[in-house]
Amino acid sequence: MIHPIPNFVARSRPSWVAGQLYAHHHQFAAHNRADLKIRMEKMANASSAFPFFRATAHLFYLDMATHPSAFTTEHTAYTWLTGDAHLGNFGARRDSSGTAVFGIADFDEGYFGQYIWDLRRLAASMVLLGRQNHIADGGITNAIQSLAGAYENRLATFRGDRSELRFRLTEDNTSGVVQDTIRRAAQASSTRLLDKYTERNPGGLRRFVDAHEDLAPVTAGTRGALLAAMDNYAASIPPALRQGPAFYNVLDVRQRLGAGMGSLGKMRWYLLLQGNDDQVLLEAKQAIPSAVCGAGGPVMLPETYGGHEGCRQARTQRAHQVDPDPMNGWTMVEGMHCYVHQKSGSERDFDPQDLTTAGKLETAARYLGMALASAHALADQDADSESPRYNIIKHITELLGSSSSFQQELVSFAYGYSVQVELDWQAFRDARRAGTALY
Repeated sequence: MIHPIPNFVARSRPSWVAGQLYAHHHQFAAHNRADLKIRMEKMANASSAFPFFRATAHLFYLDMATHPSAFTTEHTAYTWLTGDAHLGNFGARRDSSGTAVFGIADFDEGYFGQYIWDLRRLAASMVLLGRQNHIADGGITNAIQSLAGAYENRLATFRGDRSELRFRLTEDNTSGVVQDTIRRAAQASSTRLLDKYTERNPGGLRRFVDAHEDLAPVTAGTRGALLAAMDNYAASIPPALRQGPAFYNVLDVRQRLGAGMGSLGKMRWYLLLQGNDDQVLLEAKQAIPSAVCGAGGPVMLPETYGGHEGCRQARTQRAHQVDPDPMNGWTMVEGMHCYVHQKSGSERDFDPQDLTTAGKLETAARYLGMALASAHALADQDADSESPRYNIIKHITELLGSSSSFQQELVSFAYGYSVQVELDWQAFRDARRAGTALY
């Protein structure tokens, strides 16, 4: 009989929090202090601890190293995680076949680890966001139980027949906020982002808008480095998906400012490519080691990602999606590992602020559980040649069985860990007010 572990025992640790925040942020300080300032302001001035939680995956995984689950084994530690599966990291997109689908939308922290770490991070975010949206704890508890049940049930359906390669969350099999997000992706203009950031010159080619508040010019040296990086980027794309050399001709470049939450501080560049029928907007973003490494456990073999953090992120996306972005790849820019992908006007983020009632949260939780199960299953041994050769579906489903204790443990953890996040958020704000160096 498996019994749930006790509730997470939260503790005040102001010096530790300040030290860990400084260590994490300081690596970006030499290149991007402006975004770090925005990051600090967003975390400090938010109405709840949810944005702080989004931005501190490194703290979460350090805690996972010392807080095991009764529902894990050495075998389940080889799950290829999304790594940062909170409520703000899901979304809808039109895949390479043109179908609008819903699923995980962030791959920065992709790495091997215990499957339950993805579920725990998502469940804790439900408590933090649910309370921010004034949802009673009873409704939040029901949503976490629905998340766990949907994950278990969907993963069990994938055993033995490779049906994970055919499963999609689409407008036809969803409802509520998830369905609304898919519909927005289906109806979106493919040129929306191009129109937002660029304008056409008299010859019909696009250039970035000079005075756009989200973009900044780059030095001649950085421009040269970005152009020089394109050959290696193109080579990282599978040959069957690779375009001709003219497609990757760079027309214009800018630094992207103030984007995201957990990624604020990393260098990001937008590149305007010649493309085919119209220009293409590409993002190259600095890639660093996954926060999941802080929890210990198995390491990815060198052949899985070649020691390149951008490659790790790109291959995580390829492993976790059916019909992924065909322009997904990696390169080096000014000594930095970079993850490169297309910025598409059809992408729509799942907005947690729309989860304003217990019913909306619980309905969404079911689809989030299915999406997470799908990602884990797709990255299992039989997904593609780049995935780990390990039968994760079998190990997790045999471990979980039909035990309701799994749901109880997840609920207990989520509420206990939310208290820790609140304490850490307060420690951060106190340190900031005291003038403690945080980057």
